Order: sequence, then C-alpha cells, then structure tokens
Amino acid sequence: MLDIEMPEKNGLATILELHERFENELNPGQGKIPIIVITGLGGETVGRMVKDLGIYAFLQKPFSVASLVSHLEKAVSTASNHI
Repeated sequence: MLDIEMPEKNGLATILELHERFENELNPGQGKIPIIVITGLGGETVGRMVKDLGIYAFLQKPFSVASLVSHLEKAVSTASNHI
C-alpha cells in the first residue's frame, strides 16, 4: 500500500519498480504484486493511470477503515494464491 504523492519518490514510479522487481526477481511468472494506492488526488486521470499500471485497488482520501480492511484482506488473499 502506498500513496501516489510521497516526499522523495513519485508513487507511480515506485509502483513500476515494484512490479518489475516482483515479476523479474522475487516471483517470476506469477503476475503483479497486489498494490493498493491511496491518494488525496482525484479525477479520472489518476484513476486511469492507476488502472493502466495494473493497480489492485485505489482508495481516495478520506476513506473508511472498513474499506481499507476489505481491500487489504482481498489483496492478501490474492497474493497468497500466487505463493
């Protein structure tokens, strides 16, 4: 889970690095690591970028704890199916 806007590195660049490392080094052939993006940014552009990058879920701030927990449970379940 990460925010799109971070102090030292853009979250979207981080996502690309995580996908590359996960797919090529840590878990080859098993698909993308499930990443949940949180952001205060809105609009179709951010949603489209997230979708194009194969992000597992996108939560716009503010979000409920129940929504976060639900997405985390699904992401963990998805990830465990690839182990």
